[in-house]
Amino acid sequence: MNASTKPTGINAPPLGGLDDDGDESGEGVAAPFAGLRRGPARNAPLASEAKDTLRRTAETSPLVTTRSHRPPPMPEPPPPLEKVVRDGYSIPRADHESLERLADIAMRGGHNIGKSGILRLGVRVLAGMSEEKLLTLAAELPPVPTAKRKR
Repeated sequence: MNASTKPTGINAPPLGGLDDDGDESGEGVAAPFAGLRRGPARNAPLASEAKDTLRRTAETSPLVTTRSHRPPPMPEPPPPLEKVVRDGYSIPRADHESLERLADIAMRGGHNIGKSGILRLGVRVLAGMSEEKLLTLAAELPPVPTAKRKR
């Protein structure tokens, strides 16, 4: 192709091919990024001005954090749960109904405690008693026949 001829077909300039002169001559066709300058911009703020702007923004905006901000410390992990022991026991019907009633009272008070939780509370109360008082209460407790499992 000759430089003096106008390009046609697939060699034509894109989108109508207008160049900087406003015609389709192909002379002085500007590159797509010819208007952009290389290197630092002439009107860029000085580094100290940028730091001042950032500082003022950080003081007024709750969303901007500075390096002095540290996240709150992580909470300590909860202690590992104790292993539980599954055990069977026999209890008179009246005492079983008392367990259910005490669990309902705890639930109304905002504590989600089941029958096993009520038994654990009872064990703690008994463990805090004097040995003399515990033996007196144990003597008053009527014996219960053990029930055999149904198979």
